[in-house]
Amino acid sequence: MLLIALLLPAINALTLHLNISLKDGGNVQKVLTTPWMEETFETTIWNSWKVTHKRKYDSVAEENYRKEIFVKNKKDIDEHNMLYKEGKETYFKGINQFTDWTHAEFLNILSNFKSPDNATEAEVIKFDASVELPAKKDWREAGAVLPIKNQGSCGSCWAFAAVAALEGAHKIKTGELTDLSEQQLVDCSYRYGNQGCEGGWPLKELQYVRDNQGLDTEESYPYMTTMGYCHYNRKYVGSLIKQIYRTQTGSEASLAMCIAGYGPIAVAVDATEMLSYSGGIYSNLRCNPHNLNHAVTVVGYTPDSWIIKNSWSTGWGEQGYMRLARNKGNMCGVAMDGVFPTL
Repeated sequence: MLLIALLLPAINALTLHLNISLKDGGNVQKVLTTPWMEETFETTIWNSWKVTHKRKYDSVAEENYRKEIFVKNKKDIDEHNMLYKEGKETYFKGINQFTDWTHAEFLNILSNFKSPDNATEAEVIKFDASVELPAKKDWREAGAVLPIKNQGSCGSCWAFAAVAALEGAHKIKTGELTDLSEQQLVDCSYRYGNQGCEGGWPLKELQYVRDNQGLDTEESYPYMTTMGYCHYNRKYVGSLIKQIYRTQTGSEASLAMCIAGYGPIAVAVDATEMLSYSGGIYSNLRCNPHNLNHAVTVVGYTPDSWIIKNSWSTGWGEQGYMRLARNKGNMCGVAMDGVFPTL
């Protein structure tokens, strides 16, 4: 009896969450839940999420504030997922490390991507219709992609995107998959206009590596989530860059050709509404191809999607990846600003 008494609250909470429906004379009637019942379930989910993401707050007031944000975001997630189940959306959402963030806080790390005003220093690879492309390509299958990383709260997406492209190029050229340092770029490439955790340009980062004659390994120069002093050491160089190329602006055909022929490509996208993406093919008419605010790496493609490697940990998206709609009007600007190196 004691065990039943202890389990009863949890059972009740689960029952309420399922929104059990009863049939009455052939009509389905939804069992209504009270505000207290909803609050109990919300608290259960909230407490579980805090444990998973190791969240601790400085005060009760702050925790209450974060919980309100969490509940609001979860409501948005649930409403979107209902549309997904009805076939009205192509992707679904889920709670993740950002669920206690306001949208403004999320935009803070996005706005730290910067697109260069003048990118004429890199040669453009235009689409060549005579080149036969494979129907699909995934550089993960060739061992040219390292596991998902996590930029944390530092606005260093630009460094992670370009490093992933360089790691792929290095593997394709040498046969060795080497983990390279994002932190060196955050600390050392400021003379190229990059601003550490306050933003940067993948193109400028690659130019720095080329001119610097190398990028250190991650082991010798590990990521710290903040900007520090530059302590690059030439004896720990993990890769060099010989040449830098750009994809043809706005051309998904050029992007596909470069991915198939060269390797992973650093690109920029409008990630304004990607906070809670959890799976499926991301297609969003509100995604603005001219509002590029986040750098990622395209590591492959299928007939209907681009395979995107992000830097928000494996807790976001499909184990850290996203499938972005392909040939849907340059979705989110994926083909606007592609850049990649060769060795």
